[in-house]
Amino acid sequence: MEERNLRKTRVGMVVSTKMDKTIVVAIADNVKHPSMARSSSTPSRSTLMTKTMSAVLAIRLR
Repeated sequence: MEERNLRKTRVGMVVSTKMDKTIVVAIADNVKHPSMARSSSTPSRSTLMTKTMSAVLAIRLR
């Protein structure tokens, strides 16, 4: 069998812990513009399920 490629690791900040067993993480990714030499950040939000509410606001997660 073929081995799987390594997965991309994203780093984000905890934004919200108001839901039961769910936290919201904001992930910012820096993307370079194809024609100009500028880079811009593209923010996105993702929800994660947790069994215990051990996450605190403004903690960095992987």
